[in-house]
Amino acid sequence: MRTQLWAIALAMVATLLGAFAALLLKLGVKGFEFQKGAVAVAKISAALLLYVVAIFLFFFALKGGQLSVLTPIDSLTYIWTTLLSYYFLNERITARKVAGVALIVFGVVIVTASK
Repeated sequence: MRTQLWAIALAMVATLLGAFAALLLKLGVKGFEFQKGAVAVAKISAALLLYVVAIFLFFFALKGGQLSVLTPIDSLTYIWTTLLSYYFLNERITARKVAGVALIVFGVVIVTASK
């Protein structure tokens, strides 16, 4: 079975949603205090909802492709998370992180490239 382009795209969208979910989870946990509980719970709930949507998108993607091709795409979540952490949490992007992201991209390209 050849992996369909739509399945790859769906898997990539799922990774982006997963990264946003991680960001919301971090923001929710960061602000979790009993006085501000409602805002934190809303962020955590939104994060969990995004995780669920991402999982269902990945389930649908699996219908159109090979597991051995689509699962490595899930690694893109690390890239999106690094970028979102930089922009929204002011986390530093070090040379080591850049090297790791480059290896992930290289690996995903190798696995998803057509033969």
